[in-house]
Order: sequence, then C-alpha cells, then structure tokens
Amino acid sequence: MSEIRVKNLLSRTNLPGLYYSLNPYRGCQHACLYCYSPAVLREKRPWGEFVEVKVNALEVLEREVRGKPKRMVGIGTVTDPYQPLEARFRLTRECLRILSEHGFPVCVQTKSDLILRDADLLSV
Repeated sequence: MSEIRVKNLLSRTNLPGLYYSLNPYRGCQHACLYCYSPAVLREKRPWGEFVEVKVNALEVLEREVRGKPKRMVGIGTVTDPYQPLEARFRLTRECLRILSEHGFPVCVQTKSDLILRDADLLSV
C-alpha cells in the first residue's frame, strides 16, 4: 500500500449510463483473476499486489464538484471502492457524502458487503 496525491478525481467517461467515473484507489486487494481493470489501465504490476490510496481525494473532489453538471457518477469503474482498505481510509464513504451534498447521483460497483456501512448515504 502506498499513498499518492492526485490532480483530478472526477473523470469524464463514455461508459453507458455514466457521465463521470471516480476511483478513490488505484489497484485492488481483491485480485480477481477475471478483472478487466489491469487491461484498461495498461497496468504492468501484478494486480492485487498493490493499492495506491489517493490521500487528497476529498479536497480534490470538493473543488471539482463546484460548477460541474450534476450527472451520474460511476464509483469503482477500475477498482473496488469497498476493498478491505476502505474500512480504514473511508475515502469512498466521504466521496459519497460530498457527492450527495452537491446533488450528484451515483452508481457504485463493488463485490464487498462493506457497502452496507454506507446505506445511509445511498438510500433514496
């Protein structure tokens, strides 16, 4: 696990049904053999053996949501936003809070039941 700083967190995407993508982590602890993310990212490191935590994600997102169209945000398009490290760092939860406060709808992709922790931020 390493920590990185990023310039952007919300990325425009052409994925069906989504307008933005948001990935609080790079890499994934799940190491699923069927995962498409390493190919999409052109990642050479062994998938599942590294995770980079975007430590400034929340301040970057707070800046980015101002003035942007409030369109669908796909969370976890190339990582699992609820991989085990999320229990410690809580980046996904705080990103959901920020997006909710600013009126952005979200679509979350995960295989983890940790998402249940954030039901209060996901309920309709």
